[in-house]
Parts: sequence; C-alpha cells; structure tokens
Amino acid sequence: MDDPGVTRRYAAAVAGRDLAALRRLRHREYVARWPQSGELVRGPERIEEIERTYPGGPPQLSGVRRLEGQDDLWTIESVTTYPDGSRWWWVTILELRDGLVAIETEYFCEPFEAPAWRAAHVERFDGALAPASPMHRPETSAADARRLGEAYAEAVRQRDFATLATLRADDWTCDWPQSGERLRGHAADAAVHAAYPGYPDVHVTRLATSPEGWELTPLLVPIRVHGAGPIAIVEGINDYPSGERWFVVSLLEVGGGKVHRETGYFGRAFQAPAWRAGLVERYDPLTAR
Repeated sequence: MDDPGVTRRYAAAVAGRDLAALRRLRHREYVARWPQSGELVRGPERIEEIERTYPGGPPQLSGVRRLEGQDDLWTIESVTTYPDGSRWWWVTILELRDGLVAIETEYFCEPFEAPAWRAAHVERFDGALAPASPMHRPETSAADARRLGEAYAEAVRQRDFATLATLRADDWTCDWPQSGERLRGHAADAAVHAAYPGYPDVHVTRLATSPEGWELTPLLVPIRVHGAGPIAIVEGINDYPSGERWFVVSLLEVGGGKVHRETGYFGRAFQAPAWRAGLVERYDPLTAR
C-alpha cells in the first residue's frame, strides 16, 4: 500500500479547520459531491466559502477511525461533532489528480441504536475506534478487486447468499460503526437477513470499476464500485418499504479473490439547506456521476 501522503495532510487540515492548507491540497478542478442532498460544489473557492460561512461553524473532526486506499483513491472514516453536540460519522472518498484532491464524495451518517431483534447474531464494539489491526490478506490486483467488488455487489442486490458464501473468506467480518455491531462469519449475516423486517430494495444502475470511468449496467440500483488494490468501495441506495431512502457505503477489504472484512455506513437522504443554495449545483445521484 502506498504512503497516504496527501490524504493524511488533508484529514489533518480538516481536523484543524486549516482553510489555507485545504486550498493548497485541492486541485484547481476540485469537485465535492453530497449524494444524500443531491448537491455538487464545483471549485475550491466555492467549497471554501461554504466552509467559512457554515452556520454555527462547521463540524469538528474529533477522531479518524481509519484512512486507507492506494494510488489515487482513498477513504477517510472519522467521527465528527456538530455545534449542537451531536456526533456523526463522516465517510469521504477522495479521488486524487496530480497529487491533489480532485473529487471528494462525502457521506454523513448519524448513529443509531442496535435493534434488539438482531442481538443474538452480532457482537458489540465501539464503532469510533479503529480496527484493532490490519487484516493479513493475500496480494490481489486492482483488476481482481474490481471484479470481486462487482460480483459481491450484485449478489447483495439479489440477496444471493449462496454466492456471497463463496465470495467471503472464512475470517469474514462486517462492522456497522454507527450502531457498534459486528457480524462474524457468513452464517451470522445470513441469519440477520433472513429475519430482517421490511428488507429494502437495493438499487444498482451503474458500476465504476476504476476512478477513470463508469460502466453502464442493466442492474436496478445506483451504485459505484471502485477498485483500489486491496479495497473495493461500493456506493448504493436502499429504498425501504416505509418510503425512507438511505445511502449506503461499503468498504470491502479483499485479498486472494475473497472479501475478508466489510465496513458499512448508512446515511439518510436530507433536504439541501437554503443558506448554501447560491454556492452549489443540484444533481441527481441516481443518474449523474
């Protein structure tokens, strides 16, 4: 894995609210995407104006859970605290160009209580803490990571647990940091989903197999899969029977043709606030890159 370099400096600048450092680390063609609200910010000057005028001050990065990636694709998982004292998880996907942050896709995920009905199938852990140690995984190529990510996303969409069993390593785990729940082993995941009340429709319309571009697919849900060496990043949308729409980000740590560890985040759709309307463009995250 490459040294994170600019990504570490970027996280530090966000944590320190160092706008000058952020300006230096952003590409002149920088774009920020907020899929949950359907907002797009084009240009480092506009995002800096939003950061300067954020009502009550922007949220404070209070701890980085994990920073991981390779080459020009990185993820930062962190905990943020808002001026009202609420604590949310922040997941950002950074696409680099010329050694600078060119595209930033951000998700804002509130904590939620672990439901009692799945207590028998999960372990509890502190979701704000980093994983205890990196998992040992066999070497894999970016192309293999992309293929595995695509197959995995389709099996999840189809609720094809027989195929998922073949794609998961024996040591597979899945963490949900927002609720502090961990699934250990494929059987636990299958049991949870068999008992799931009101299972959502998982939508996939497109797959991105690398940071360079999209591949159109005949699937039914908007989703992105980035191949990044030992990680595949899956972005999707869950539509629940209640009418709620949640955005989903899954970070898949892969090796030897298998998924070893999965980390999932869930963020509600929300209305774009009026105060920044003049600084953003609106876009449809279901159809636009």
